[in-house]
This record gives sequence, structure tokens and C-alpha cells, in this order.
Amino acid sequence: MSTARSAPSPWILDAPRDLLLFVGTPLLILPLVQLLALRVPAETIYLAVASFGALGHHLPGMMRAYGDRALFRRFRVRFVVAPIFLVAACVSFALVELSVVLLVVFVWGVWHGLMQIHGFLRIYDSKLGSFGRTTAWLDQAACVTWFASAIAFSDTRVHFFLDHFYSAGGALVRPEWIGTLRIVLGVATAAVTAAYLVHAWRCRAAGRPQSPVKHLLLLTSIAFFWYANVFVANLLIAVVLFEIFHDVQYLTIVWLFNRRRADSDPNCGGFTRFLFRRSPLLVALYLALIFAYGGLNVANEQLLSGTAFQVVAGVLAASALLHFYYDGFIWKMREADTRQALGLEGGDDAAPRPTLGLPAWARHGLKWALFVVPLGAFGVALAHDRPDADDKRLLLAASLPQDAEAQRNRAVVLFKRGEQEGAAEAYREALALDPNDDALAASLRSDLAATLFQLGLADLRAGREASAAERLSEAGELAPGLAERAFQAGVAAGRQGDRNGEELHYRAALLLDERHGPAAFNLAVTLAQEGRRSEALEWTARAAELLPGDPRPQQLRARLGAAP
Repeated sequence: MSTARSAPSPWILDAPRDLLLFVGTPLLILPLVQLLALRVPAETIYLAVASFGALGHHLPGMMRAYGDRALFRRFRVRFVVAPIFLVAACVSFALVELSVVLLVVFVWGVWHGLMQIHGFLRIYDSKLGSFGRTTAWLDQAACVTWFASAIAFSDTRVHFFLDHFYSAGGALVRPEWIGTLRIVLGVATAAVTAAYLVHAWRCRAAGRPQSPVKHLLLLTSIAFFWYANVFVANLLIAVVLFEIFHDVQYLTIVWLFNRRRADSDPNCGGFTRFLFRRSPLLVALYLALIFAYGGLNVANEQLLSGTAFQVVAGVLAASALLHFYYDGFIWKMREADTRQALGLEGGDDAAPRPTLGLPAWARHGLKWALFVVPLGAFGVALAHDRPDADDKRLLLAASLPQDAEAQRNRAVVLFKRGEQEGAAEAYREALALDPNDDALAASLRSDLAATLFQLGLADLRAGREASAAERLSEAGELAPGLAERAFQAGVAAGRQGDRNGEELHYRAALLLDERHGPAAFNLAVTLAQEGRRSEALEWTARAAELLPGDPRPQQLRARLGAAP
């Protein structure tokens, strides 16, 4: 008598925990971060997540790489040579130009993030026995195109990339190239998505359905990545949102993997068997170790500067690259021990198909070219003249007309070059983009007010009082309290013996606030000292009206010899 086997579970853990930790996590992260952002500065949130999440989650992979005896014996050369090479390379470039290191980490970080999603897609399909190569290829293609297009259609991410690319010595990119890239990626993404849907339908019709959980995970992941990158204006918050999603997934699946190996694999190592036993205290220790490792970044940001900061930043960048590199081969699902630790059955244990007939070590070496060649190119570029910083900012503004930060930088360049009219217009354009980043919007209003104030002073010097009044009125609306600051600037100019600057700022203060009594009185004093008696008397009378309890205007009037 045979017993029918129960249908395999479509879940890694179970439905509630999978939906909470792998699939529907964005629904929890989004309101949590939004509420936190109301009380905590974005910079503080970013530092915490970048340290205890982004850096901290490198540690579990390191634990396996150097704590799993069988794995270490198998990849001994990689585990010994890679950290030496990467630390040396990252520290060297960090001491010359940190942007090179940041750019490389950014590109590989995006790849690492999308490949983690791809890995989860394959796990869920494997739960239902779906191991087709076409399915796996389309899963990866969907992740690549949707993630790449999200970066390309995000002005803030393109700005970040090009800014560091130019600082690293990269050639200037023409604005139309960005538009062309977006069209190409949009078409490619649409084509891959159509192929993905058609293939999923054919598999279902043939009785080989793909995992519905996989489809849901792909949808939530892509939607969340697009939301964070394209629709969240603050780059720091955008990074925080998806980084938390990535870290929760990674830490959970690695804990599960090591828990099962600690129970079933005697070769996993004593440390792994100890740390990943069934104990709430050991879960707490696991998280504490991750937080301690992440604390290195906090210490570097808060305590170090100069060369020491650059060196540690290079080491931490090497940690990120090692994490990306190791994860590319220590969690391969085509290997039986990995599938067993993840609770999967079946699959293909065959070695990967040879590339160009090369042996395994040569194929692996070719992958390093993706790191070494760009790094070498940047090294050569850094030895030559880099693009002028101001030219770079102007080109970024032309390339990203909808990016408020790029337009603000254009305004800074124009102001520095003496083109204050153009600077004011650039600030207005940046504000008209309605940046959702409150800090950026406040900075733009302040910068525009300062520019208009300078234009107002220039109009006053030229005798264009009507134009000055218009500019200063707009500046005052943008920056309350500007009249008092103008008055104090006049006082400071007077102390330095700058009569023209003193008069100019008092007049500006009165155009900003016609009832500013101290400015009216000080202007009268300044005019009197310059021997301009009739003008001084006029402003003395105005000061007396605005300062009814102050005897100084009457005393000045008397000194000027006017009848009371």
C-alpha cells in the first residue's frame, strides 16, 4: 500500500512569515521610514541604515566564507587573494579620488540587489519544481531591465552617477545620450516583460506553472525599487527604503540557511554550529555582531577625517565589494548542498556550460575584468586633466532639466561667474520643480533670496530704485527676517568705515521693511556724516515717526540745526 506524497509547500518558511520578510516587506518599510523622517533628519536615518544595515549585513557572508571549512578549502585562493587585492585597490583609489570607489560600489551594489531578487525568484520556482533555463533567464532579464531602467529614469540617481563619474575623470556625457539610453532601456524592458508574461502563460498552459509567489515578489520588488528611485526626491531616503528591504531579506535567508546547515552538516564548522543553534539569545548575538560590524562606518563618519577617513572608507568599500563578490558563488542554487540547506528538492547539479572552451579558473578570471578594466580606465583618466567642475555642473543641468539639485548647481556656477540674473532664473526653475525634499527646497529659497538681495543692491547702486524694490520684495517673501540681516550688514559696514556699503544696506533694509526704525535712524546718521543735510533731515523725520519713544532722532535734528 503506497502513501501519497503531500504537495510541496510554495513557501520558504510559511505564508505569514514569507509575506512579512520577503514579499510584502515594503508595505511595512514605507510607513515606518516616512514616520521616522518626520522626526529624524534624513542624514541620520541614512547613516544608521548604511552602517547597521548595508555594511552590517556583509558580516554573515564573511562568516560563511571563513567559517565553513569545506567551502574555504574549495575556494581558498579566492578567499585569500581577493581581500588583499580589493583592500589595496580601494584604499589606493580612495586616497587619490574617493569618487572612483563610490562609483564602482554603486554599480556593483545595484547588480547585487537585483541578483538577490533573482535568487529569491528561483527559490520560489524551485519550490514547485520549476527549473527551466528559459524561465531562469527571463527572471534575470526582467530584474536587470526593470532595475536598470529605474536608475536611468531617476534624475537623482543619474545625477549621482554622472557627478562621481566626472570626478573620477570620466568624459563628459552629452545630454541627448541620456535620452537615447532611456528610450533603449524602455523598449528593452517592455520587450522582456512581454516575453516574461507570454512564457509564464505557456508554462501554465503546459501544466508546468511557475510560482505565483515568485510573480508577486517580482512585482513588489520592482514597484518598490521604482518608487524609491524615481518618485522619492531625497536620494538618502531612496537608498534607505530599498536597503532595508534588501537587508531584511538577506539576513533572514542567511539565518535560515545556516540554521539548517548547523543541524545537518558536520563540516559547516564549530562557530556556525554554535551561533546558529535554536536560541533567542543566539539570534540576539547574531544581530549584535552585525550591528558591531556596522559600527565601523559610524566611527569613521563621526570620529575620523582626512587621510584616516579616506583609508577606512577604502577598507569599507572593499568590504562591500567582497560581499558582492562572495555572494556571487557561495550561494549557488545549482549545487545540492545549497538546495538542501534551503529545503529544496530536485534541480540540476551539472557544472555550468563552458565559456569559449576555457577552464574554470580562466572563466572566473574573465569576470574580474569587469572590475579591473573600469578601475584601470579610471586610473588612466585621473592621470590626465579632469573636466572642469563648473563645466561639469552646467552639463549636468542641461542633461537633467527636471532635477532640482542640478539646476541649483547651475545657479551656483552662474552666480560665481557674475551672471546673477541667470543665477536667479536658475534658482526659480529649481523651485518651480517643486522638490519634495524639504531641506533642498529651503536651501533653494535661501539661495534665491540671497541672489535677489545682491541684485537689489546692484540696482540701488545704479539708482534703479523701482527695480531694487521689486527684487528685494521677492527676496523678503522668500526669507523672512532679511530686513534685519540687511540692517546688521549696514552696521558692520559702518564699523569698517565703508560709508557706501553702510548706506546701501540701510536703504535695502528699508525697502524690505519700510517700518524698520533703526535702519531709518542709522541712514539719517550716515547721510549727516556725509554732509547730505537735506536727505539726513528727511530720514530723521521718518525715524522720529517710527521710533516715537526714542529721543535720538530729535537730538540729531537739533544737531543738524533744524527747527523742532
